[in-house]
Amino acid sequence: MALRAQLSHLDPAIERIRPYLTSYRPSRALGAVPAIEHAQADSTASVRPQRRVTPEILSELIKGYEAGDTTYELADRHGLNRTTVAAHLRSAHVSIRMDGLTGPQIERAADLYTAGWSLARVGRAVGADAETVRKRLRECGVTMRSPNPLRADAS
Repeated sequence: MALRAQLSHLDPAIERIRPYLTSYRPSRALGAVPAIEHAQADSTASVRPQRRVTPEILSELIKGYEAGDTTYELADRHGLNRTTVAAHLRSAHVSIRMDGLTGPQIERAADLYTAGWSLARVGRAVGADAETVRKRLRECGVTMRSPNPLRADAS
């Protein structure tokens, strides 16, 4: 009885996962891992299938990156994640561009930002992350606006 009281906190957790377990069929072989079939999730979220980066794709990644394409562009083109592209480029001893923006891109970003565009919108326009845009603009002396206009008025 005391053991049941100590484990009673697990009952809600077990009830939460019960719908996902449709059947449990332990194998009769010694040491085999039991098979658990999961119920189909009702989620409509799409999951990108995992892709192997073949030597041909890696060659295309390297050529594209050295031609000036960004990791974002290469990732979209090949159905990969940006960090996966960067990891494969590093493993191939390709020097990764860390600034993310060229001189003309920084000038355009500064013009768009001072015209009132958000960092996210500027980032999309120049093909870079909003945080990269913010860092480069600050380095160039551009004064950052408050992300919340109400906060700027309050100070």
